[in-house]
Amino acid sequence: MKQQLREKVFSSLNMSNEKALDEMAYLISCNKLAEFTSEIEFYGSKYHTTFERFDKDIQSKKGSFGLENDWLAWRFSVEGEKYWQNIVGEITRDTSHN
Repeated sequence: MKQQLREKVFSSLNMSNEKALDEMAYLISCNKLAEFTSEIEFYGSKYHTTFERFDKDIQSKKGSFGLENDWLAWRFSVEGEKYWQNIVGEITRDTSHN
């Protein structure tokens, strides 16, 4: 996007470049958090359980390749959700103090 157009948009919103970047970072972080949360909900529905229970169950049995693949994807989603929850929390705390 051309800088003049970007500045026109920001000035129309009474928003500085820095504030616009802050807003974008927050929105992107919320979007990533929602993606991981959605993935967790998908696997929870698919297996009718929580990741913690699924993790215990899969360790006690020999799983198929498909189960192990889902376990890895689910674990990645749980870790990603925690990461983005922390980021969103930091942004929220930081902006509430300004």
